[in-house]
Amino acid sequence: MKKIIITMLSIIFISTNISFAYSPDPTVDKFVSDLELIKNDLTILTKAMMGLENKTNEQINEIKKDIDSTSSEVNYSIARVNNLYKASNDPILRKQYSAISNTLSSYSFALDSLLLYLNDSNDLNQFLDAVYEIRTGNNSLNDIKESFSRKK
Repeated sequence: MKKIIITMLSIIFISTNISFAYSPDPTVDKFVSDLELIKNDLTILTKAMMGLENKTNEQINEIKKDIDSTSSEVNYSIARVNNLYKASNDPILRKQYSAISNTLSSYSFALDSLLLYLNDSNDLNQFLDAVYEIRTGNNSLNDIKESFSRKK
């Protein structure tokens, strides 16, 4: 009976150690959390842009402030991830940083397109480009999270 209990406990401890051995770097995990917040901001911005022709100048200025704020977050994150990429020698971390950078680039492109659409609401292609890039960034973020869950 003791051997069975010891064997079961050993298996549990080994399994626990294996599942934690592949947890993402805390920095990468923080970036993923930041990306989730940016994703939510972009969703709200996209909804706010609907029916732009019916918005007052005050509402449009508020949307521009929100775009500027989110753009600042994205640019700051891009600078941080690029510095971490350059400083890292670990190929796994560099790959994760590249994936994060790719997602941030998609979000940055989307924000630029939203700003262009705000300046010319007749250019619907800018809005469509923004929505496409947001979707691309969201897919990239989902791939990053999926790769973490596969390693656990």
